[in-house]
Amino acid sequence: EGSSPLGRIATVFRAGKARDSVSLDGGKEQVAIYVKKGEMASLIGVTRALRDVYEVVAQPQSGSSVISYDASEPLRGAIRSLIEAGFLAACVTIFVLWFFLRRMRDTLLVTAAIPLSACVTFTLLGGLRIPLDMMTLSGLAVGIGMVVDNAVIVLSSIHGVTGQQPEAAAILGGRRVGMAIVASTVTTVCVFVPVLFLTPEMRLL
Repeated sequence: EGSSPLGRIATVFRAGKARDSVSLDGGKEQVAIYVKKGEMASLIGVTRALRDVYEVVAQPQSGSSVISYDASEPLRGAIRSLIEAGFLAACVTIFVLWFFLRRMRDTLLVTAAIPLSACVTFTLLGGLRIPLDMMTLSGLAVGIGMVVDNAVIVLSSIHGVTGQQPEAAAILGGRRVGMAIVASTVTTVCVFVPVLFLTPEMRLL
């Protein structure tokens, strides 16, 4: 038992880690810094914060520096396209509702569910600090579609009630289809529950 210097049984020296990759720019080697976000962090938020730091740190006298790749750019473009498609879908939805309902008041009532549900969803996302990405926006689109469908069903049920005051007809009509709407909504939610257990890489697919 006892201790012995490591140098007596081995050769000890300082050495750098062997390079396994090289970053080139115009055929010249460069120093590359790669930043990876956390699982629950917002990609757009991280890149925005990095650009703010870059504008302060990257001074001209410290040498040339460029941002060679920004992973948030494709996501920004996809979000813009999704928002434009959502706006177009909302316009088409209004026209379709008016075409079948033939009553502007009913059309406006159902249409009001779209911005209301979107505002509530964005408020919850902000409160829970859930990042806004393609997955959340796609889920929002599916959710708004379900809200519009349920609103049309409830409205049709209310119009089917006769001989009652408007307030009583609204309550009675809602009760008639309430359980059916809840069952349909819960079933759709259960279909998407397995997505919560996917890895971040699989969610991107």
